[in-house]
Amino acid sequence: MQSKWPQRIAFIFAFSAILGVVLYVGGGLFRSSNAGTVVNLVNGVAKGVSHYAGSNGGVIPPTQDLLNELEQRNLLASDYQERLPGYSLSKVLRMGPAQFQIHLDCPPDERGREACDQILDLKSAEGDSGVLRTDGRGTGKITFDMQL
Repeated sequence: MQSKWPQRIAFIFAFSAILGVVLYVGGGLFRSSNAGTVVNLVNGVAKGVSHYAGSNGGVIPPTQDLLNELEQRNLLASDYQERLPGYSLSKVLRMGPAQFQIHLDCPPDERGREACDQILDLKSAEGDSGVLRTDGRGTGKITFDMQL
């Protein structure tokens, strides 16, 4: 009688390989949906700045902390930071009467940098430019230059 162990080992190996592929693809889909959520938030901030400028004659008024102004006027969702797992919306700066910058900090690991690259790709497909910078610790920061 021949042993069934080689068949069992082959089955276990095949099952493990299939499970590994499913987990790898699932992780990529999760990161993609995360990047989409962050892009939606950045777009929401841009809309908030546009509404804020609209209430001021179409000009972004000089202010030290535009992010704080948006929060005080309820032009951002109150839970926007909770919707950014691992990310941080650090600054929104007025650069001129119709120009502003959105600063986004990415998670400080390799997957975070990959996600930041995805975010830049998604935003550039929409016609917005962004620059990814990394510091010595590998933390990524994206700066989006936006116009009304």
